[in-house]
Amino acid sequence: MLGFDLSANAVATASARGERPETSSAIAAAGGRVEFVQASAIDLAAAARVQARSRELGGFEVALDSALLHCLDDEPQRAYLDGLHGLLRPGGTLLTLTLTLTPTLSLSLSLTLTLTLTLTLTLTLTLTLTLTLTLTLTLTLTLNP
Repeated sequence: MLGFDLSANAVATASARGERPETSSAIAAAGGRVEFVQASAIDLAAAARVQARSRELGGFEVALDSALLHCLDDEPQRAYLDGLHGLLRPGGTLLTLTLTLTPTLSLSLSLTLTLTLTLTLTLTLTLTLTLTLTLTLTLTLTLNP
């Protein structure tokens, strides 16, 4: 297994985890080894150790992207995917963990209007008029692009 990251701190952390006895023994028992190097995902052609290990193996059987692809804009995504494609052996597999969000706008509006009017006229007759008007308006708007 060969892992890479642009961050030197991420590489150091991953290396330390890979050296834990429970991790290294499990990998060794499976006939493997683990290595982490610093490299740019969008310039894998310049990643000498990544390229060398790919050649040693005749190409990687599997490449795993863990939540990087969706963070890149179109041009860097293309560079990253092209670089990974060049590292895989024929018939190799690229697995990606990619998050997507579908923006949703939801608006809810509620309006209640109450109007009370009382009019009293006194002559020889009394007129009382009470008008109560209640208007409830609910508007729900959902936009899905």
